[in-house]
This record gives sequence, structure tokens and C-alpha cells, in this order.
Amino acid sequence: MLNIPEIKNKAIWNFVLTISFLAGFLYLIFYGHSYEKMPQKILAIIASMSPVLLFLINVKTSAGKNIFFLVVFLVFFAITLSLASEYYKDYQLSKYAIHTKGLVVELKGEQARGRIEYSAIVEYKIGNLVYKQSISNNDYKLKQGDILDITASNKDPELFRFHIK
Repeated sequence: MLNIPEIKNKAIWNFVLTISFLAGFLYLIFYGHSYEKMPQKILAIIASMSPVLLFLINVKTSAGKNIFFLVVFLVFFAITLSLASEYYKDYQLSKYAIHTKGLVVELKGEQARGRIEYSAIVEYKIGNLVYKQSISNNDYKLKQGDILDITASNKDPELFRFHIK
């Protein structure tokens, strides 16, 4: 038999997870193309895990509770890993920064997740090597032939940030 505090606690969890799922789902529909920023990645992880957490929170068996804590741990791990990768990129670009120019050599659109994802292929040179990277262009700011200021890592040249002039 469930007591009142346990029912209230489940109701609060159900409400919070439902709201996070709906907010995340709507955010992904309207702004799903902008995964470059960390809050969007975290919101996407939480939104994708919310239905699983909603199901598991209502399971009354000990196995269900163990799975619930495993899922919570995996969500925490995914968020920590995402933050660590962003920290690593910031560290590399601050300590081993090289400034160079990049050229938009190609624009393309690909069908993905039920809509067209627009991207630009940027070519830049570090030392004797030429690198080509695909970057999101869903806001249509980049045109073919644009020159970008690029900050890349000397140790890992595929880590870069670009600045539009």
C-alpha cells in the first residue's frame, strides 16, 4: 500500500520529468539544429531520457529501482562527459591556439531527422596540412567563398572555432 508522502513524491517526479520532456521535445523541434552550445546538449540528453525515467519511477520492484538508479547514473555520466569534452576543447584552444584563415569551399544540404540540415565545408591550412571541416549553416550566414577567422589547436587541429567577419 502506498502512503501519502510516497504518492506525493512520485507525483512531483512525474510532473518534473513530463515538463522536462515536453520542453526538451519542443526545443528540439524548433531549435534542434543548434547543438553547438552546451545547454542544448544537456537539454537533449534529459529530454531523451525523460520517458524512460517516467516509466521506471512507477515500477515498484527492486529491479525497477535498480534500473532507475542506473539510468540516472547514465544520464549524469553523459552530462559529465559532455561537459568534459567541452572543457577539453576550451583548454586546447586556449593553450595551443593557432589563428588562421579558412575558406568556405562548398555549401550543401542533407536530409536528416525529417528535415534538411544545411552545412558549409570550410577548408583551412595549418603547417603543410589542409583540413576540411563541415559546420552547421542552418542560419544561412555563410556563403561560398567567405573567408573566416579560425582558431584551431596546434596539438589537435580538428578542434577549431570560427569567427565570421
